[in-house]
Amino acid sequence: MALKLTDLKTEVHNDWCPGCGDFGIEASLKMALTEMPVDINKVALFSGIGCSSKLVHFTNAFGIHTLHGRVLGYAQGAKLANPDLEVIAVGGDGDGLGIGVGHFVHAGRRNIDMAYIIHDNGVYGLTKGQASPTLHLGMQTKSLPEPNINSNIDPIMLALASGFTFIARSYAYNTRHLKEIESTGYNGRITADMSEDDVGKNLLQVIEKSREWGDKIPIGVFYQNETVPIYEERISERSPSYMKEPPAKQLLAKNDGKSVVNLANLSKELLFESLMLAQ
Repeated sequence: MALKLTDLKTEVHNDWCPGCGDFGIEASLKMALTEMPVDINKVALFSGIGCSSKLVHFTNAFGIHTLHGRVLGYAQGAKLANPDLEVIAVGGDGDGLGIGVGHFVHAGRRNIDMAYIIHDNGVYGLTKGQASPTLHLGMQTKSLPEPNINSNIDPIMLALASGFTFIARSYAYNTRHLKEIESTGYNGRITADMSEDDVGKNLLQVIEKSREWGDKIPIGVFYQNETVPIYEERISERSPSYMKEPPAKQLLAKNDGKSVVNLANLSKELLFESLMLAQ
């Protein structure tokens, strides 16, 4: 039976401020879920802290509201424990590119098969609009007594440098574009049959496009690298049984509650190692 938008509605009161862009992102995500061939029982939403992170409460799917800046740690752990899950992480620019920027960088270089949606409006919205890491130099919000004196982080450039293989940007009030994420008018794809020169040219286009900011802000797919294997495939190369028997599908205890884990051999190895070190 096809998933409908009403299936994703919860009874939790949505307390976002009227006109907030979060509504558009919520609508687009739900529209995308209804159109994708995905089992909603295998969808897991993870969020950090902030207004945007309340989305897990407003979506009728498995969801975990985690800690400030730590959403990617939780989401990656869940995906690696159960590769069958469709994992979507959600958070704000302050959450993901401030306290959580370390997790952001390392998530990029791992290339785990999951999605991370950042609500980027340049402010910490839940705490009344202080400057977030993406607020441009010289801009002033209502809660700043003086213009911002810090340079901003460019999420597109940082994602590219970190190793993310799919990078896109949309606009919260354009729900159709946000759902579909069409191209930006240039080719940002990297494929296995491309020469090094062509790869370099495409990367330069991504960098140039990411630096455009002003009266017009480019939206769409900036970059898509099809040559990098996902992290789960790399694990499978070392542990062939990983995909068939990931951690989440392994038996932890018998019916009587006793653990099935046997640490005898490991204990012997550790004991032997400690004796050798003692000598």
